[in-house]
Amino acid sequence: MKTILYTFLLFFTINLYSQPTVGGDAIVTIGEEEPTTFLPFSLQNWESGFSGPNVSWDYSSLSIGQDYDYIAMDPSDSPYFDSFPNSDLYFATTFSNSDGFVTEDHTYYSVEGDILQLAGNVSISISNPNFDSIFTVFTDPLDWATFPYSYQDNTDDTFEARITSYIGNQTIVALQTGSSTHEVDGYGTLTTPAGTFENALRVKRTELAENSIPGIPFSTPQESYRYTWYAEGENGVILNLDSIVIKDFNDNIVSTMLSGSYRTRGPNPTSTTSLNELNVSIYPNPAVDEINIELENLSDYKLYIYTVEGKLMPFSILNSSEHSSRIKLNTNDYRHGVLYLKVADKENIIKFSSPIIVGNR
Repeated sequence: MKTILYTFLLFFTINLYSQPTVGGDAIVTIGEEEPTTFLPFSLQNWESGFSGPNVSWDYSSLSIGQDYDYIAMDPSDSPYFDSFPNSDLYFATTFSNSDGFVTEDHTYYSVEGDILQLAGNVSISISNPNFDSIFTVFTDPLDWATFPYSYQDNTDDTFEARITSYIGNQTIVALQTGSSTHEVDGYGTLTTPAGTFENALRVKRTELAENSIPGIPFSTPQESYRYTWYAEGENGVILNLDSIVIKDFNDNIVSTMLSGSYRTRGPNPTSTTSLNELNVSIYPNPAVDEINIELENLSDYKLYIYTVEGKLMPFSILNSSEHSSRIKLNTNDYRHGVLYLKVADKENIIKFSSPIIVGNR
């Protein structure tokens, strides 16, 4: 009887403390789509939740933010690649804040083995008359994710960045230096509005930075606390919650911003239709004057073009041939940046999505 009880307890303990591991295959690759909802700044009230083994995190009540087809793209096709020539992945998004100002963000990453590094970011103002653009270039990249992750893993990193702000006729250059710590502080079950993910790991990332401007004898501190969840067998980030604390040179808190994002695709997704399966061809890409699209059996599908913020854009078909299934789109009505071509079937189910980059003329 004691042997049976011991065996049962051993089996129960092994299963109770079974710990997931998330490897470098969680890093998305070029062409992979991560449909994501971004939660607006300062409009969320979230708690970090418990740490430790076999935790249940329930974030099913997170409010809906802005939805994007978050697609990993080739940086060499991006408008600011010259500033990030060593980057390997590129993402483009557009955010609207509570004041109605719209900002277009271009983010670049480098991949070193199983380490995802932040190479930099470009923020372009679309509607704010008091702000033009900010270029953040990491001269010493920030380790964004250091795979593989297992419970109680700890890693440290230092980083440096040059931040150039263009405001009207002014150019302000700031230098940022800092350190970050990654601590895998919990594992268990994670629930988001997209569903429930088993074998999830939480990474607590703490970033402490100092921002200084040459010629000014003081610096301003910045603290960032980020909680990121990954799940075994899933690629990409499942949930990300950020708390950014800005302080003045006397160490007084100036502002605290809460934000985050979660993947809107549920666990264990089914495979999606690929470019080759539909026999779609898009060229040139980047495009300047016109976009050529070739698709077999064009009459069986519908084409849509969206901006990164999800606005449906009109377009004119300049040339169409039923036999060759080739059309040309004029880009004169589109501002430069990233657009998305979507192909839907007759039931209006999206079968394919691809970024199109419209360059400056």
